[in-house]
Amino acid sequence: MKKRMNTAQWQSRTWTGRLTGIALALVAFGICLPITHGGLLYQFPFEYGGGTSLTNLGSIGGTATSTSVGAGIPTFVSAGAPDSVWEMDFPVAAGNVNGGHLTLPSSSSLLQLDTGGDEMTVAVWVKWDGPAGGFTQTIAAKFGYDVSDPDGWRLSINDDGALNLYWSDSGGGSGNNINQTSTGTVPSNVWTHAAVVYTTGQASPATFYIDGEDAGLVSGIGAAYSVLGSSPAIDIYLGVGWDGNGTSPLNGILDDVRFYDNALTPTEIKAFIPPTGTVVQIK
Repeated sequence: MKKRMNTAQWQSRTWTGRLTGIALALVAFGICLPITHGGLLYQFPFEYGGGTSLTNLGSIGGTATSTSVGAGIPTFVSAGAPDSVWEMDFPVAAGNVNGGHLTLPSSSSLLQLDTGGDEMTVAVWVKWDGPAGGFTQTIAAKFGYDVSDPDGWRLSINDDGALNLYWSDSGGGSGNNINQTSTGTVPSNVWTHAAVVYTTGQASPATFYIDGEDAGLVSGIGAAYSVLGSSPAIDIYLGVGWDGNGTSPLNGILDDVRFYDNALTPTEIKAFIPPTGTVVQIK
């Protein structure tokens, strides 16, 4: 079977290839061996156990947990993502009102973005089904829902395909809800690599990438608003927003989901994309 392998995965496997093989063997016996890649906290390739395990390859270790909200739990599928056999499909209830999701292990105190200079990179392969009647579709979120004073951040896809990073400074009340949106868009029903790099304390703290290219930015928001005034000590979720209650669900599939606590460079983001014409034989 021939599959495309992106450069970043080749680079990571250059020095962790043997460890990855050992880890896979250990997981087969119920023993998890997390692999550290610098600032990589979480990586979910969804390949462990032949599409049965939610093991985290990042430095935090642990296993993600799945939750059913209205539409069932996320399921393993084989949908043709680059360098992949298994991916994760997120179910959505009728009307896109809620959906199942994954919760990242030991994530409540991580990536809070509440101190100047805090950094975060989220990188993921996504294949979404397209617009859902005006509903934002969440890729990942660390967001506590309170109508009067929400706090946290949420990375999502707007109805027009633009990437959106929404965050709310709970220290300043609901008036400090801020959005940054890419000018580029993620096409529907096509595997696309999406990423956001976020650095607090900058006038335009978010930089979006689509298939390794800078996806542009609608506008800056001011450095004073890029630091969350209160640390949201809540978990990070995949596939839904709003404190894991199932709202703003993703109608689509994710693969090779990564969270870093540092800002990847444009060159590092570009390296996730397979070189044109590169085909790797996987046996």
